[in-house]
Amino acid sequence: MLSRRKFVSEMTVTLLLIPIAGAATLANANCGSDSNPTPAPAPTPSGSGGGGGGGGTPMPTMTAMPTTPPAMDITTTSTVASDPIGPHTHMVTVLATDLTAPPAAGVTYTSTTTNNHAHTISLSAAQLTSIDAGQEVTVTSSSSGHTHDFMIMRA
Repeated sequence: MLSRRKFVSEMTVTLLLIPIAGAATLANANCGSDSNPTPAPAPTPSGSGGGGGGGGTPMPTMTAMPTTPPAMDITTTSTVASDPIGPHTHMVTVLATDLTAPPAAGVTYTSTTTNNHAHTISLSAAQLTSIDAGQEVTVTSSSSGHTHDFMIMRA
């Protein structure tokens, strides 16, 4: 019977060797096989006309264009402590589509409902454009006996 120490020692060696043996097996699996030949490089198109010589014109080098991540909705939170009902929080979500293509008339959003009331905020097209450009915009909500200030900006 193996002692615990010897068992752990042998298992450690075995576990360390499994990935190495697996990699060697995978590396040798395609050796000597013509089932996946290396593709030939793409031909270079010949130049046309103008000045003879007929030499090939090299293809322009293609570079990857950086992709802009898709715009995301922004959710902001405002807490008020001075309400007679007690401290509470509301959230408002500004839609990404309104940021990337602001309506000329602006938009109005309604906050989440807390303590049986909600608030609205209005953002002009200029404010939406500023937020989309990465600037912070602070707006004050409608009043339900109190107001909330919402600071809106991209993360």
